[in-house]
Parts: sequence; C-alpha cells; structure tokens
Amino acid sequence: MFFSISKIAWAIVDPSNLVAIVLVAATVCLLVKRYRAARRIMGTLVLFLAAITLLPIPSLLVAPLEQRFSRPDPMPDHVDGIILLGGAQNPRMTRAYGTPALGGAANTMTTFLWLARTYPDAKLVFTGGVGSLRPDTPPEAETARLFLIQQGFDPERVLFEDKARNTAENAAFAKALAEPKPGEVWLLVAQAIHMPRAVGTLRRIGWEVVPYPESYRIERTVRFEPASSVGQALAMLGAALHEWIGLAAYYVSGRSDRLLPGP
Repeated sequence: MFFSISKIAWAIVDPSNLVAIVLVAATVCLLVKRYRAARRIMGTLVLFLAAITLLPIPSLLVAPLEQRFSRPDPMPDHVDGIILLGGAQNPRMTRAYGTPALGGAANTMTTFLWLARTYPDAKLVFTGGVGSLRPDTPPEAETARLFLIQQGFDPERVLFEDKARNTAENAAFAKALAEPKPGEVWLLVAQAIHMPRAVGTLRRIGWEVVPYPESYRIERTVRFEPASSVGQALAMLGAALHEWIGLAAYYVSGRSDRLLPGP
C-alpha cells in the first residue's frame, strides 16, 4: 500500500506534471470565460518557471543532499561487501532492444564494476526490482546482469535481488540476501542525491555501511547562473523534491533513523 500511494502521490506533485495540471486549469478558466482567473494562473506559472530557470533554486535544493556524504578517502584496505542500489537501469528499453539500457546514473554501474575488480574477495549485491506500477515492467536486476556480462564480468559473483520496489525494500531484501556480520565493512554505491535516504534506511534496520556516492548532478559549489532550459530546471527540481519528500515520508513512517541522515 505504501508503495502504490507514494507512486500515485508523486505523479500528482511532480513539478512537470503540476505544470501540465496548471495549464489545464488555465484553459478551463478561459473556456468558461473566467479570464481574470486564467490570467492569474498563467502569471503565477510564468513567474514560477522564470524563478526556477533563472535562479539556482533547484541546485540549492540538490546541494545539501549530494554533499551530505563524501567518498571514503583513503579507501578501505579491506572490504567485505559492496552493495549497488538500482536506479540507473531502464528495464523496458533493455527488454525491447536486448541490450542493457542505462540512464543518467550509469556510472553507478561502472563504479560498482571497478570496485568489484578492486576488491576481488568482496561479496557483491545488486538490489533493484520493479519501481513502477506497470505490471509488465521487468526488474532492474535483468539490466544489471546483462550489463555485467557485456563488460566481461562474471555475474555469478553477484547476488541479484530483483523484488525490491523502493528504498525500504532495497535495504530489507539486500540485508536478507547478504547476511552481513557485525564489524564487516560494506560499501554502498548509490546516486549522491539519494545517499542520505539510502543510508538512513539501512541504519534503521541495523546495517552500517560506508557510502560511496556517484552520479552527481551539480558541482561542489552552486553557481548562480540560469539553467540551460526550463526542462532541465524542472527535472532538477523534481529530483530534489522527490528526495526531500521521500526523506520526510520515510522518517515519519519509521523507515529511516533520521530526517536527514548524515555521517
């Protein structure tokens, strides 16, 4: 139930969808000759789009999430295991074309591959099922397995978890599969923007990990410059709001140990 409600709620509040909803509302006002209301709605929308495009509002929301955790420096001499969270995979396109389709977070996969070769004795876990309400969507694990095979890496080294639909299930199912022992060193590879929620969820179930954030969206210092397009600004704002809302929901529902987990 939590999964379905969260997906439906996000579909409504996603900034890109909200823009479409507002445009529909303005059109309805015009059709019923509520011209003043239509002007107010459109004026508000224009100001909103101008603000997020001309000002670094989306980047300012992303920065505290991405910079919350740093990569380990120096790297551990010994690593018992490495976890990779799904999110970079496009399972439907993979199945459609028979080749591993990856999105903007593709270097989480390449970093996982590099770390696996750096620590050849480490236990490897990939966790990623179907994060969609569409029943015909294949699990992310299929794409991850195919990618590793394509890169000449033995997929038998990896424990694939393909049932998790969200971060809470990623944590629970991966722990059941990996069976980590107290005192072991586990690296967690995930998108930098998602790392606080992932770490907080793992801590909530008693699994301490060493974060290895990847796939950064902004530079270390926020630049006060316009976005390259309105679409890019909306996408960045959507990614940031998705995580901030997710952090609040996970904390309130007891799925994370803190509102904003940190080192």
